[in-house]
Amino acid sequence: INKIIANHGEYFGPFAHSIDFGSSTVQLCICNLLADESSQSRPNRKNILSNKYKMCGIAGFVDDSGDGEKTLSAMLKAIAHRGPDASKIFISQNVHLGHNRLSIIDLSSDADQPMHDSGLTIVYNGEIYNYIELRTELERNGEIFKTKSDTEVILKAYQQWGEKCVEHFV
Repeated sequence: INKIIANHGEYFGPFAHSIDFGSSTVQLCICNLLADESSQSRPNRKNILSNKYKMCGIAGFVDDSGDGEKTLSAMLKAIAHRGPDASKIFISQNVHLGHNRLSIIDLSSDADQPMHDSGLTIVYNGEIYNYIELRTELERNGEIFKTKSDTEVILKAYQQWGEKCVEHFV
């Protein structure tokens, strides 16, 4: 693993943190939104627009026990109501990340997560309100995008500005 960016939990403000695992470094970039877990029913576009559902389902942990994939799958199953559009996992060495996707901005499967680019992997939930402006700035700086998602903007912003990327997010 080169670096991983992960996002989860309630909103406490953006911050970035690095964890060194010897030959690997895990970058945690946490920029979170409040969640509403009160409903177990399948979300639809009307519910999304009414803010009934506010986030995808994400899970992750670092573990050497050997049961990681089974545990991660169980975690994603427990929050399946969060993301009915796709469910994917990423495992590298002892790092386990999973994402149940609730497609809102870019509905294509290209925007599924975990998302990978240039040695970075991200599991993200939230919204970068100024992602369109940041995307334009990053494109002027030579970045090429494959999706219309704000998640990819976070990856490219991290490539440009490192941990200071969170200072650009609104």
